Amino acid sequence: MYTFVMNQEHTSPSSEFEVPSQPRLSLALLGATSIRCNGRPLVFGYDKVLALLIYLAVEGERLHRRSTLVGLLWPEQDEQAARHSLSQALWHLRRALHDTPAYPLLHTTRDTVALGPSPEIWLDVAAFGQHLSADDGSELERAVALYNGDFLSDLPLSPSVEFEEWVLVKRERLREQACAALQRLSDPQDWGEHAGKACSFARRWAELDPLCEEAHRRTMLLLARMGQRTAALAQFEQCRRILQTELHIEPEPATSALYETIKHSVAPAPAPVAKFVREALPLPPTSLVGRKRELAELQGLLADPANRLITVTGPGGVGKTRLALHAALAVAPSFADGVFFVPLAAVRESPRASPP
Repeated sequence: MYTFVMNQEHTSPSSEFEVPSQPRLSLALLGATSIRCNGRPLVFGYDKVLALLIYLAVEGERLHRRSTLVGLLWPEQDEQAARHSLSQALWHLRRALHDTPAYPLLHTTRDTVALGPSPEIWLDVAAFGQHLSADDGSELERAVALYNGDFLSDLPLSPSVEFEEWVLVKRERLREQACAALQRLSDPQDWGEHAGKACSFARRWAELDPLCEEAHRRTMLLLARMGQRTAALAQFEQCRRILQTELHIEPEPATSALYETIKHSVAPAPAPVAKFVREALPLPPTSLVGRKRELAELQGLLADPANRLITVTGPGGVGKTRLALHAALAVAPSFADGVFFVPLAAVRESPRASPP
């Protein structure tokens, strides 16, 4: 039997953003699972009723064909037995939800099942997606505040192989979205006075995706930017241990080069560097997308003191300047004398020497 009680520690980080005072049905599935109806914890007799509710809630206010639901939860039964099992599960679910014909949450026909309407239901997964779609800094912060852990990570639900596969796909997709939001929130263009806040997002990104070296590099750079060189070097060691343990590989050259640069450089003072970087480099209007490999390679080249001149080549309009700016912003804390941007687009000919 499953009984779900709201975990106060779980809800406190995001409650100021999201949870309505008294939704009729409330489902928190990111992190510690919590399901309540009319303010009270729901009790289920067996896991397929719970799995049915979660699937209907996460997949939204659309009609689900009964044939799809029985295939998801009762694939081992023949069609007649599976349909009977679905009817029994719906009966138990109605009882748990205290559903009434006048104000139903479950809407069923001979062939379809749906859960709604949405004003009666609060679902953290749905709220997470809505904030992400707004594509705004404050909205992204609200989204990651809701991501208290992986989808259904604490719930040993195994009603069928098909349902487990659905959970795994959904879990991976939500984690990827959370990591992308944390990457945006820790972008170098937002350093300035908010380096500490950006660093907390970068660290969380590295925790969610510990095999992503870009997340570790971002954390190292931000720590170095704030003058925390020891912590930045410790972040590299943590990254190296994880890669050796999980994949039996060494860090990428760009990660090792950044480590050496931070190790042998004097960490710049926080305030002057923030002011200097803002004045010396124009900030790209948006984040860099799809250039992870090129950006890491360029950062590695810039971190090597043997490279005195690096040229980025390519057809016009492919984003050479944007790539160079993002790389410059990323490595700026490692250069005590700063990084400058000198536009040459207006130059049409080389300067001529003055006659003697």
